[in-house]
Amino acid sequence: MTTTCVQIEFALRCSAQHYHAIAVEAASRVAQVPGLQSKTWWLDREAGRAGGVYVFESRQAADSYLAGPIVSALREAPFCEGVQTRVTELLEEPTRLTDAAALAARGSAVPSTAPASTGAAAQQPGAAAIEHFAQRVLGDLSAAMTGVMVRLGHELGLYRALGEQGPLTSRELAGHASVFERYAREWLHQQRAAGYLDYDPVSAKFNLVPGAAAVLVAEDSPVFLPPAFDIVASLWADEARLAQAFKSGAGIAWGEHDPRLFGGCARFFGMAYASFLEGSWLPALDGVTSKLTQGAVVADVGCGHGISTVIMARAFPASRFVGFDSHPASVEAARQRAEQHQVSARVRFEHATATDYGGERYDLICFMDSFHDMGDAVAAARHAASRLTEGGCVMLVELLAGERPEDNQGPIAAMNYAASTALCTPNALCHRGGIALGAQAGPEALRQALAEGGLGQFRVVAKTPFHMVIEARAR
Repeated sequence: MTTTCVQIEFALRCSAQHYHAIAVEAASRVAQVPGLQSKTWWLDREAGRAGGVYVFESRQAADSYLAGPIVSALREAPFCEGVQTRVTELLEEPTRLTDAAALAARGSAVPSTAPASTGAAAQQPGAAAIEHFAQRVLGDLSAAMTGVMVRLGHELGLYRALGEQGPLTSRELAGHASVFERYAREWLHQQRAAGYLDYDPVSAKFNLVPGAAAVLVAEDSPVFLPPAFDIVASLWADEARLAQAFKSGAGIAWGEHDPRLFGGCARFFGMAYASFLEGSWLPALDGVTSKLTQGAVVADVGCGHGISTVIMARAFPASRFVGFDSHPASVEAARQRAEQHQVSARVRFEHATATDYGGERYDLICFMDSFHDMGDAVAAARHAASRLTEGGCVMLVELLAGERPEDNQGPIAAMNYAASTALCTPNALCHRGGIALGAQAGPEALRQALAEGGLGQFRVVAKTPFHMVIEARAR
């Protein structure tokens, strides 16, 4: 067994005493990092170097941390220079044996290595284990409540005011955002307690912590996350309906959810499309960008609000694009988006499902975070194969997942499974077929569905911390 370890090291550009104070102040924020099991801080006074060793519950959690705002802020911090990172594996079994031997050498009790009993006489968990798990659940409870505060901060312009005008007192924030001061004060302290804001007790001013502006304020940032909380709000609104579906086995169509879902998904996933679609994902497909440059016909199946369709249309003015979606309100929103971006002459949107859209033959058929939502993914693949031109291909953009369910571990996987439980699986179950791949189906399940539908050539061409991109073609 192995555990993922992140090692960070840098040259220190401040005194050891000052760095110690920085570490103490940052400890509570670091402790809230998703998937973090432990951290060891270290300091080499003679060499003038410092860093930390972080133990994560999964490689996915470690990669998310390295790509996140804390490490980004560390690279720009004035107290350090030349930040180096490395991901390694801790060997759990040798470590456990070494710890046991060390305990024995000191005369301490050696932990039992006997297999755990599974009967009625199984050993009850100790107080430490119960407290550890309770703290984990309390952390989730705190995060759930903080999510409401994040959504308020975005919708009311509180983050924007702090980003543009901060540091601010509660009265100053209330004035900039046109809110009542007493509410602003309580919200500010909640955000301080959650690690989103720094606070100076002398001036009574609050400021965004390093790295927070890119996540909470800059709407063109690839890590701008507030729209995701609209998705969470829709999940809570639909909880009673979902509980009924658990009992009855009935599905819930995409269009039957709380309306905050649609805009939240469009903006949240749209960040990834804006960051990667034109520059990374399409070029990874064999020969596709040259066709698009010369003039191709593209279908975007399950297009939602048309963000991906419009991005492609703006990038490749010689090509024509058709977006299909089964949700009429999303189709109308997509049409408005095309008009706003002045691409309506080459882009149209139609109400259709993944198995009945028609029109001409397509050089490229895209499923942007939608293939796993289909009730019958095999039928969707079969229909796509029948609509391709000679040499055409299908592109799937899917949430990153491992080959096996147990490979999907950590906060991102937990988030994806929650969305799949509440949104993707219910939508699939309300349509004919009922395959319900789910948002964490993994490459092998996707490969099988595509192959059964006649798209036997399969390869994963790109990955990000959140997505994988698949190219599929007929044999």
